[in-house]
Amino acid sequence: MNKERIFEQLQHLTIHHDFDKQAGSYEVFTSNHLAQALDKKRNFVSQLLNEMVRSGKVIKVNTRPVYFFCKEALETKTGRLMDQSEFASLTEFHSYLNDTAKTVVDPFSKMIGYASTISHQIEQCKVAVNYPHGLPVLIHGATGVGKSLMAQHMYEYAVMKEVIEKKAPLVVVNCAEFANNPELLTANLFGYVKGAYTGADESKTGFIEEADGGYLFLDEIHRLSPEGQEKLFLFMDKGMFRRLGETQKWRKSKVRFVFATTENPQDVLIQTFLRRIPIVVTIPCLEERTIRDKTELISHFFTEEARTIDHDLMIDKQVMNMLIHTRLDGNIGELRNIIKYTCANAYYKKGNESAVTTADLRISVSHLPDEFIRKTESLGDHMWGKDALFHDGKIRRDSRKNDFGLALDKSKVLKDLVMDVIGVYDNFRKDILELDELIADVHKVIDFSFDSMVAEINEDYARYSVRFSYMKKMVDSIMEIIKNNYGLSFYSNTSNVLSNFLYYRSRNGYGTSKEFSKKIREFLHVIQKAYPKEYELAVKFMELISSHAGVETSDEDVLITTLYIKGTNKHLDINRIRAIIISHGHSTASSIANVANRLLGQYVFEAIDMPYQTTLEQITQQLIDHIRGLNTKKGMIILVDMGALEDIHLNLEGIVEGTIGMMNNITTFLALDTGTKILQGMEVEQIVEQVATECQPKYKLIRNSHTRKKAILTTCVTGIGTATKIKDLMSQSFDDCHTELEIIPYDFLRLKNNSKSDPVFQNFHVIAVIGTANPQIEHIPFVALEDIMMEKSNDAFFDILRGVVKEEEIIRINRNMVKLFSLQSVINHVTILHPDKLMNHIELVTDHMQAEMGIEFSNSVKISLFVHISCLVERLVKNEPISSYEDLDLFEKCHYSFIQTVRRSFSVIENVYSVRIPVAEIGFIYDIINRQTKDLTD
Repeated sequence: MNKERIFEQLQHLTIHHDFDKQAGSYEVFTSNHLAQALDKKRNFVSQLLNEMVRSGKVIKVNTRPVYFFCKEALETKTGRLMDQSEFASLTEFHSYLNDTAKTVVDPFSKMIGYASTISHQIEQCKVAVNYPHGLPVLIHGATGVGKSLMAQHMYEYAVMKEVIEKKAPLVVVNCAEFANNPELLTANLFGYVKGAYTGADESKTGFIEEADGGYLFLDEIHRLSPEGQEKLFLFMDKGMFRRLGETQKWRKSKVRFVFATTENPQDVLIQTFLRRIPIVVTIPCLEERTIRDKTELISHFFTEEARTIDHDLMIDKQVMNMLIHTRLDGNIGELRNIIKYTCANAYYKKGNESAVTTADLRISVSHLPDEFIRKTESLGDHMWGKDALFHDGKIRRDSRKNDFGLALDKSKVLKDLVMDVIGVYDNFRKDILELDELIADVHKVIDFSFDSMVAEINEDYARYSVRFSYMKKMVDSIMEIIKNNYGLSFYSNTSNVLSNFLYYRSRNGYGTSKEFSKKIREFLHVIQKAYPKEYELAVKFMELISSHAGVETSDEDVLITTLYIKGTNKHLDINRIRAIIISHGHSTASSIANVANRLLGQYVFEAIDMPYQTTLEQITQQLIDHIRGLNTKKGMIILVDMGALEDIHLNLEGIVEGTIGMMNNITTFLALDTGTKILQGMEVEQIVEQVATECQPKYKLIRNSHTRKKAILTTCVTGIGTATKIKDLMSQSFDDCHTELEIIPYDFLRLKNNSKSDPVFQNFHVIAVIGTANPQIEHIPFVALEDIMMEKSNDAFFDILRGVVKEEEIIRINRNMVKLFSLQSVINHVTILHPDKLMNHIELVTDHMQAEMGIEFSNSVKISLFVHISCLVERLVKNEPISSYEDLDLFEKCHYSFIQTVRRSFSVIENVYSVRIPVAEIGFIYDIINRQTKDLTD
């Protein structure tokens, strides 16, 4: 993971650097700079960079200091083929870059979004091309997104990389042409012999033979019949085929495949065929592209037309704004056609206007197609007023790169944001909007402005990456404090969005007038009253930013941050009882509050830690300061750790509006019980009375093994969550039986590390452990989950349960387990994801792993992997991956090829679920395979 982060940072810096500048501008390419930017040790970063030099991924210049560059990005940036990895000096390096004989242009670099929006998709295609003999690729996306163009560039890239001959064919077939005759498609794909069917008057070479040594691109592959798909995957496996009508002769052909479809692959392709395609590339539609991408596309298409008609173009800003904001179902293809028609229309009308003498051709709204204009009717007035993104622009037919300057310049973004926010507030004041509508509309405005800031920062990231990285690290820390102390959960990208906003804000002011400043304060007062908790958090957040980053904050900052927090966190309910925990110790109260809030899933408790030297008067004043301004109409519950603090309430009269409830001897259990009742909407009096009754001290007597209750432990290497779900299935198996046997989910690592010394063995007489891996507890039988699922555990359960339940009940338990522990049932229980689709994806992963490793997994390994990967994918989707693994650095160093194999195999899952598998998770996959596979090598 560290190596990937370093490489990605170096790749980004290389792509955005101007290599025509002098050596002094290369400071960002030193190991010291990269280490600071990523908060790593310099010698560690240097070591990994040198490893990447040896592997051919990084270029090194041996000066003082040493410079490092990403090879592939450098080739793309400079158009030079870099077949030398190390240089003695910058002079030698520059000389090499200026050698025109080494010119090479990455075909993908011609695609809009090459280094941003579609960089991951291009990386996937390059992986497929560079793999020995190539990997089949399925390109998925809506009509007009550029699937055919991507396939064309894959072919050109393969030629450039010399993995296929320069004269190798690219055969393009649109399967839709055979939609009404799928048999004819199959015949043309494989070829046929004379007399193979009625009308086959002579033998014909098929597309597969024509593409020998090159690429075969099958567009609209879902038009290929299931029978045709079966024949095709058999050829993909063997490299051999027969023409239609042949019975004896087998033919060979070396073909690299690219498929494309507009449909969901899972719905239209048979699974056996889909499993042969390890890489699925999903191209985003035009609507999902960034404003900068759309601008470049529009500029590119207008430039093409300017050259065709040999005129420079003057583009009215309204045309640009309409093209940017209008949703086009035909995506990029439709956009190109609209621009082509618009230019043709303007050119035609110019020819009929003899008075026009200028060489420039003006493109206005009147030249746009009627159908397109009808689509823009819902855009609203902001297309024509101050919200317009663009000024009028000029396209020069002889320019290699035309672009439109965004009207959202640095001096306007923040000012427009404030003006738009106040505009929405004015509608609220006029009773046009309700409060929730106000929040929704303002959040849209904020999102749009934040997107503009992010785009601008990303464009010039290399210039100030260190400063931005510092801001990001600081915001991460502050948000972690807020999350832990206030129980507030943010979306996964919130930290990054706020980091961009704050960094942008630190460099630019709002420039608002006194009139607007007055409205800001008025709006802020409304928000503070309506959403005091969000306001509190925003103020606290901005205070920490101000003190740590030296950014002078303003009312505008507090207002925007409050509205953003409210818009992204709709579950924060401040109209309920306020609850505070006060305890002696450095962080005792905070710890209890954090645990309780997390378990409750909502922000309920605030905490005040009371160092032992703090006096009662000091803590009372701190509490009073904290309460002032809060909404306490529903009352307040204060939990303290000892009776001396109970007198605090005497000083709260007149400050807390509702009833005050006090409880001492705080424990996590007491806090949870209290918090649960607060969330249930109970009154202060009811909560205090019931908690006082329910939270009496509990006791337990530890008897000898003959009197301890018998128990079966369920466990899983992936965590207690899966162990609990296994326990639920086991409990259902025992439903009809009369037994006091306990089934307890337990942490695998705790069992493995503590063994018999773990408290569970003192409290219970454990008769067996059931799970996905054996924790190796001496004298305790272990039953593997896969053995239960493969019906190999009957004898084991007879031995385990004999004397615990009656023999006939053991038979019934085994019968229940056969029904309940099918693979489908287990995966249904262990994940919230769609089990059928997930199992199909996992099957693709395991097939690919077996193929690359050259081994056949046993059924038990496959079942273990299915269960484990099901849980793994859910963790990744929920952004809760396992981040720790024993000796992670050693594993990463010793099993590099295994890690890469898993990464390649997981590409389908990473694409479908938009996740990234960390190395720690790969470690557990290795353990599963290694425990049960004798010939596993790395």
